[in-house]
Amino acid sequence: MGSSASDFLGKTVNSAVITIPTNFSDRQKEALVKATKDAGIEVLQLIHEPIAALLAYDARPESSISDKTVVVADFGGTRSDVSVVASRGGMYTILATAHDYEYAGCHLDQVIMDHFAKEFIKWNTTDPRKEVRSLAKLKLEAEACKKALSIGTNASFSVESLAEGIDFASTINRLRYETIARKVFDGFTRLVEGVIKKADLDVLDVDEVILSGGTSHTPKIASNFRSIFPATTTIFAPSTTPTAINPSELQARGAALQANLIQEYESEDIEQSTHPA
Repeated sequence: MGSSASDFLGKTVNSAVITIPTNFSDRQKEALVKATKDAGIEVLQLIHEPIAALLAYDARPESSISDKTVVVADFGGTRSDVSVVASRGGMYTILATAHDYEYAGCHLDQVIMDHFAKEFIKWNTTDPRKEVRSLAKLKLEAEACKKALSIGTNASFSVESLAEGIDFASTINRLRYETIARKVFDGFTRLVEGVIKKADLDVLDVDEVILSGGTSHTPKIASNFRSIFPATTTIFAPSTTPTAINPSELQARGAALQANLIQEYESEDIEQSTHPA
């Protein structure tokens, strides 16, 4: 990663700000810092992922610093992390967090895989999920199909020699996809509601919702949130806000902004300013 950044910029990158999950232990932090130093890069600071995502939005020229309560929902490929963050005078405090492995992008892939596998079985009797090579092909095309449905209302599913040399092609529309994946989408919503409750707050207390992570490109997630939060709550997601930052780049952008802010500071000053109040 250091080499890629150096090649892109045309100059050597020798320090970095790194984002970490809110439930990282001290041992994990130490291992990460050691690995980074072994790669020849100095760690300026470790910042929590939801803080980096929030910073990316607050650092925009059109943003104004105000006291607010923000939900940062990070939906990744294999797990989901949700945090409630209080912003007071430009200082961020994490009020509650939740980490979930039951509802993530891979579970949406699984729904599409199961849907087309059943369709294949209907015509050919063979289950493509039972053979390693067939399963890999099914998984790859299911993910591509999911991404296509985040952009358009229809997606084609086509795999050459899916199982026993049989080619398979079909289509699915977004409405059908959202229906068969309803359990997963409801899981995302319950996860967010649970974290707000954990922070002793109500959905009416939330000023902003920031969707982060690759799975946040899915329009249904944002539309479900729109239905549970009041109209006064701003939801930052590609499908609801045209000016939303790409959820896949959000944390990296926040880390880069933080690095730009603190690169001239002494390490002691950085350490002192990041202790929890």
